[in-house]
Amino acid sequence: MVLSGDFCDRVNDRGSVEMNMVKKIAPTGVLLLVIWCLAGCGSLIVGGAADSADRSAYDTRSASEKNTDAAITTAINRKYVHDSQIDALDIQVYTRQGVVTLTGSVSSQAVASRAIALARATGNVRQVISRLSVRY
Repeated sequence: MVLSGDFCDRVNDRGSVEMNMVKKIAPTGVLLLVIWCLAGCGSLIVGGAADSADRSAYDTRSASEKNTDAAITTAINRKYVHDSQIDALDIQVYTRQGVVTLTGSVSSQAVASRAIALARATGNVRQVISRLSVRY
């Protein structure tokens, strides 16, 4: 066997290149890349958990109220997903004690009006606050 200019490649007796070192190093490189990418996620996971814990410490709603609010949010999101005019990913729904707040950016005033109407028509909703903006 004859070594080529690069220490990773060797030329065998038939003239083809063997890449022994590359084959050994490549999996390690991929593993290091994955670890490097995931390293930043730790703070997001920990930070997200801390943020949620901070919010729940100040949340004075009963378990029943929390369940009702979650059911309202789920019902509204379900309506948005099944509505042909609304892109459900454009609208965030937050519910607290039956008061629904809609935020996000929608394609037209008609879509915003439709989203508000669907939210108002949902059971247990006391009020709808719209913070929707129309993008042009």
